[in-house]
Amino acid sequence: MKVLVAHGSKHGGTEEIARSVGGRLATLGCTVTVADAGEIREPERYDAIVVGSSLYAGRWNGGCVRMMRHLAKDCYQGPVWLFHSGPLGESADEPQPLPKKIESYAAQLDVRGVVTFGGRLEEHPSGVIAKAMAKDMAGDWRNWDHIDAWAVEIAEALVPGIAA
Repeated sequence: MKVLVAHGSKHGGTEEIARSVGGRLATLGCTVTVADAGEIREPERYDAIVVGSSLYAGRWNGGCVRMMRHLAKDCYQGPVWLFHSGPLGESADEPQPLPKKIESYAAQLDVRGVVTFGGRLEEHPSGVIAKAMAKDMAGDWRNWDHIDAWAVEIAEALVPGIAA
């Protein structure tokens, strides 16, 4: 089972999640490629795809939006899972809605799951908004157990009979 885990990450936190998901899928029997969504040229050659984007002000990373548009336009037939990361605070893993564009593309694909993971914010980030947010919200809000469990769910759907 060849799986693509594509990511769009502004500061590297979403990429780290994608690498974790890809690593777990690989340990469970999948052949995995983890790559920046903006650099993927032939997603059709994969049996399954996971797309993960950073989520800023309710918007996905541009590379992920373009990839989803490409998959929908070309009527990709394999299973697809989506995640976004970025929320901060104690409720960081609470589901966030897909952006309207992504929701539209997802409706055309075999999307098996959508999940929200918390993000991380450095103590001294660049940018006015990030600096203001960091005063109260700096930290790593990613739940690695949740991320790992989600990767196992994907592997169980792709590789029948695996024992995670």
